[in-house]
Formats: sequence, C-alpha cells, structure tokens
Amino acid sequence: MNSLLQVLYANDVFRRAVLGYDPDAAQGQQATSQPFVELKQLFRLMKSGKQPFLETTGLVTALDLPTGEQQDVVEFAKLFLQLTEIEFGRHPDRGARNLVNDLVPPKRKTTCS
Repeated sequence: MNSLLQVLYANDVFRRAVLGYDPDAAQGQQATSQPFVELKQLFRLMKSGKQPFLETTGLVTALDLPTGEQQDVVEFAKLFLQLTEIEFGRHPDRGARNLVNDLVPPKRKTTCS
C-alpha cells in the first residue's frame, strides 16, 4: 500500500487533484468518503515533508482493510482506484473527473490471426 501511495503522490496531476479537491464544491449530494479524506490528509503531510515517516492507519481503517497480513498490491490498487474514480467523478474540474481513466486506460483486447 505504501508503495502505491508514493507512486500516486509522485504523479503531479494526481497529487494536485487530490490536494485541490474541495468536497463542498463537489457535484452531487453524497458526502466525501472517509478514505478520500484520509488520502488527502496523507498527501498534505507528505507535501509538508516535516515527518520522516507517516502513519497510514487512518486510511487502512477507513478502507476497512485487515491489518497484520500482506495484501496483494494489484487488488489493493483496483479497490483504491475505483474509490478514487468515484470520488473524482464529483470533482468540479472536468479534467479531474476522468483522471483515473487517463492514468489507467482500459485494457484492450487483442486477437491473434
């Protein structure tokens, strides 16, 4: 999980979209999901650079993930990006609404002849 968070944070477009997201300006009436609130807080702390390490317990708890065991990063990435895609779907910035699809294009079927 930590590696994926670092990769997403390193992506300037994704990082700016997370940090610039204002749930009060979001479209729709559903409240901002707690995992997204935790992600934004982690990104703020990463940006400040004041701590040598960060605690991700809030995000793990918000995602209702089991603790104390290794999780498959691919499965976690799918879950996390689906959640992010839903949250960004309400983003007032049209570019941010499609951010996850732009970062991870859908798989293409290939056929052999």
